[in-house]
Amino acid sequence: MTVDPVVLRLSDAGFSVVPILNMHGGYTGLLAWRRDVLDLVIVTAWSDDSAFGGRVPRGRDWSRPFAPTIGVRYGPAPFAEVADRLLRPRHGLVVEPEGLDSAPFAEGAR
Repeated sequence: MTVDPVVLRLSDAGFSVVPILNMHGGYTGLLAWRRDVLDLVIVTAWSDDSAFGGRVPRGRDWSRPFAPTIGVRYGPAPFAEVADRLLRPRHGLVVEPEGLDSAPFAEGAR
């Protein structure tokens, strides 16, 4: 199977990639995400020319899931450009220390 080169780069960098469904259940784009020590790193793309990327702090208030979250954002920009920005060395995957519980990120998301 052939994989889009940007999707492959994100997957190789530890991102999980899933489709985004529209209000009718049809495929409308993709969501790539990766959990780092301090942030949830997200890329949302609707086409090769339209994507956003950003970092959501682990301490986000999940009691208000649709409230704006202050964090680092990139876009709108082409999908490849957003991926390049998030894959730069300073944005590289930070390995979680052994024994770190990831529960603080999901706290309140029950």
